Amino acid sequence: MEVYLDNSATTRTFPEVAELMTKIMCEDYGNPSSLHMKGVEAEKYLRYAKETLARILKVEERELLFTSGGTESDNMALIGCALANCRRGNHLITTQIEHPAILQTMRYLESQGYRVTYLPVDPCGRIRLEDLRKAMTPETILVSIMHTNNEIGAPHSPGVSTIASAMGLQPMMSFPPLSWTASAHALPSSRIP
Repeated sequence: MEVYLDNSATTRTFPEVAELMTKIMCEDYGNPSSLHMKGVEAEKYLRYAKETLARILKVEERELLFTSGGTESDNMALIGCALANCRRGNHLITTQIEHPAILQTMRYLESQGYRVTYLPVDPCGRIRLEDLRKAMTPETILVSIMHTNNEIGAPHSPGVSTIASAMGLQPMMSFPPLSWTASAHALPSSRIP
């Protein structure tokens, strides 16, 4: 009997999902941006997926952007935020145990002149809120802390809302920095209020 303990990284696909994906890849494989019938059929699947995810996440459909995966999303969010806010500051904050996609992107941004603070974590993989407060400066433009650790599965104790509140406690800041959280491992185990 096989015992598989890495479901946080990759989980077996439900048979009904595999069936639908096979149908899409073999029959309804059109480019969803095309105007021909195969494209129109493919677009219906994307529209349904977007409607479903928006409802689950309680967001507007226009707020969702599909990418090829977590690494592409991380790169787009971090690099995009840094470039879009470079006139406001050049300081980014993350943790020492982020996913490699975040850590490698932060190293890349350091090579481009950004300053990155890597917060330490406790034995449970959580930051101390006081460390976050101390790390923040008027130059801080982004705090990137994963919602749920991909290796140990622990959710971050302070929570994203607490981190956002902590950012607001900085009276020296003329604008709030952005807060980004990689949540790829969180949705299956999270309740969305």
